[in-house]
Amino acid sequence: MPMLLIYDGTCGLCHKSVIFAMHHDPTGVLFCFSPSGSNYAQYHLRKLNLEIEPRSIILVTEDEEVLLKSDAALRVLSVLGFPWSWLAHLGNRVPKIIRDRFYDQIAVNRRLLFKQPPSICPIVPSHESFRYRLRVDN
Repeated sequence: MPMLLIYDGTCGLCHKSVIFAMHHDPTGVLFCFSPSGSNYAQYHLRKLNLEIEPRSIILVTEDEEVLLKSDAALRVLSVLGFPWSWLAHLGNRVPKIIRDRFYDQIAVNRRLLFKQPPSICPIVPSHESFRYRLRVDN
């Protein structure tokens, strides 16, 4: 089962991040995606006893480990292969408190830096739509 990446569907940076991850995982074995406001994401967040952080991506691994903020971003990079895994390795050398502070600064300003997307899911070819989880029944 691919890791579940829950993201803010109204954030342009999040959309770009989803497209980036999708591009570097062309077979879809690493990730599936769900906007935080979707029925699917809300179901899984309740199941894991989590409340969504409005400015954080959430990565649920195959073992149901929950990663937030910079931990989630670095794990995504770490499984994408070189050079991204190397970048993740360098990022993990920075103390978590500093990484998360930097993450929070970007999160606070993301709406100023990136245009709001027209829908909660990035526009992707129809053959990629299998990677999105919107309802519990899909």
